[in-house]
Amino acid sequence: VLSAEGHPQYDRVVAGRPESRSGAKSGLKARRVLGVFAHPDDETLLAGALLARYTAAGVDTGVLCAAPGGDKSKQKLTDACRVLGIGNVATLRYHGSPMWPETRREPQSSLRLADAHVDDIAARIAGHITAFEPDTVITHSTYGDYGHVDHAAVCAATIRAVVQENTRSTRLYCLDWPRRLVRLNLRLMRLAGRDITRMGPNGEFDLAEAVANAPSATEAIDVAAFLKTRKAASRFYSDEISLGPPPLKALENAPVLLQRLVLGRVRLAQVYPGTDSRSAQA
Repeated sequence: VLSAEGHPQYDRVVAGRPESRSGAKSGLKARRVLGVFAHPDDETLLAGALLARYTAAGVDTGVLCAAPGGDKSKQKLTDACRVLGIGNVATLRYHGSPMWPETRREPQSSLRLADAHVDDIAARIAGHITAFEPDTVITHSTYGDYGHVDHAAVCAATIRAVVQENTRSTRLYCLDWPRRLVRLNLRLMRLAGRDITRMGPNGEFDLAEAVANAPSATEAIDVAAFLKTRKAASRFYSDEISLGPPPLKALENAPVLLQRLVLGRVRLAQVYPGTDSRSAQA
């Protein structure tokens, strides 16, 4: 869904809203996995344990980062991916966007994700999908995880890229999070005086509506055994964690045993080819 200017609208899933299936699966078989994320640290903090599970099983796994930042951030991305067992790391040339209109800054040397045309982002992602030939693509939640407009933009563009490629052998999954945590995040933002209906640099991202329209999780994958690997990789992002939202900081500073309660299972929503297609169990 596009605005009049062609920017991605973040409140609906392009491929439709799949219904929940009875009984979440315990894992996913894959031959080659590509994770598509907005920023360095997203691959680790949001999906690190899942990606580590794939690499430990010998699955060829790659990461595409849309807004990698400068050389220091790119090095962190490479180092963290190495800990996760990922050797194939690629980047696009977008710039990160602020979460709130009142913190808007002038874009630097590259176009911000929130200002880019969704078709432009999708075309660049599609090129990497064609080159890497994954059978499984994993990206952000449709509501931007904790509400980041860049995450939602990358999710919308990845869905568009996969759907337009129309390769039925490629399965696309969006991250999903326990709704109690999502609701807690919304409540904390409201208590802090934030307007969650006007997020992103242009105030176009309505987080409340995006959560209400999000697809339901169709898979639940046990990754508890790989949380230590995730924690080791996350040490490269200590600065980013310190600047993150309070729930994220509290979670990242917790011991692994407590992290298991929240991060021990990864929830995914299959948005392509659709819930009528089978997804193999591991």
